[in-house]
Amino acid sequence: EMHSRRSSFLLIVMMVFSSSSRELDRLCHSSPSLRFSREISSFPGDKSSPPSDQICYVVEDTPGLHKWNRHTRSLILISPYRSQNVSVVYLSRPKTNGIRAVIGSDSRLWRVDHAHDPFLQAIRAEFLMPVVLKAMPLYSKYEEHNILIFGLAGGTGSMYLRYQRPKINITIVEEELDVIDLSKRWFGLLEDSRYSVVNTKTDDFLQEALEKGRKYDVITMDWLDSADLSISARLIISDIPKMASGCLTPSGVFIAHLNDFPPLYHEFPLILSSLLSHFSSCLSLRLANDHIIITCFNKKFVAGTTKPFVDRFNFVADYFHFKTSRHFVSLTLHSQEKSDETVLIGQNLS
Repeated sequence: EMHSRRSSFLLIVMMVFSSSSRELDRLCHSSPSLRFSREISSFPGDKSSPPSDQICYVVEDTPGLHKWNRHTRSLILISPYRSQNVSVVYLSRPKTNGIRAVIGSDSRLWRVDHAHDPFLQAIRAEFLMPVVLKAMPLYSKYEEHNILIFGLAGGTGSMYLRYQRPKINITIVEEELDVIDLSKRWFGLLEDSRYSVVNTKTDDFLQEALEKGRKYDVITMDWLDSADLSISARLIISDIPKMASGCLTPSGVFIAHLNDFPPLYHEFPLILSSLLSHFSSCLSLRLANDHIIITCFNKKFVAGTTKPFVDRFNFVADYFHFKTSRHFVSLTLHSQEKSDETVLIGQNLS
């Protein structure tokens, strides 16, 4: 009878804590940048947007409906424009028996799996070009190399990179304190001597880096959907590209990661023009999933030298487990001195 009662108790508790899609946390605040972006924006969605200037970050757990039937945890941004996933991580369910099964049934207590990333392909694509352009080595553990990332996004991509390359130095700049708090609380974000998060404005951080002479091998910014348009708008009208260029090592690269949907699709020529006013050359890599990765640097391509570059691109892409004919649409070279040159087209890739 005692065993029966215990089993019934465990069943009730596991039903209460059973893994299902549920909200774990929510932080909301007003955002002046929404008002700013509404003034400069021109796409139709603005006109029907609610007057609220509030944005919310929501943490949600989802049962194993994702690839490989893995349970996931998401950081979701909710704004007057739209809702979107900012970050997704896999969760590791502990192997437990008996009374410990209670813990195993409550996803809030599960460990975040930084060894595997749901968006591994996007991370590899973002760091593909720095290796192709030799801003970072292909095989080493990246000792003494420094990466600056603007936008924490739950820390999933950067924590995965840290897990894979433990000796790399990563600095994250995140303007939203709520994102930092939720990342530490729910996404396993841990800082140490090689991984730090700074809560400040992009412009302020770059200005201080210039004044102190800090240099980085790679600087990345994500504008995947820019729900309030403030980031991409600020890029166009600010000195961010100029300051970023001054903070790179001689072989360093600046990466902008965006998607090919409105409104960023319409802003692409303006963003590219702004970048080329401060960098000698840029490469835009269009992925089959509608993402665009712009990589800018201060080297000039000499006429007739793209063949070795294409060979190296294919070699590194294969090393990163890309099937170039399937994952990439095109790779285009943009420079200050000559017209655009499409050096690769997806169906012609090896």
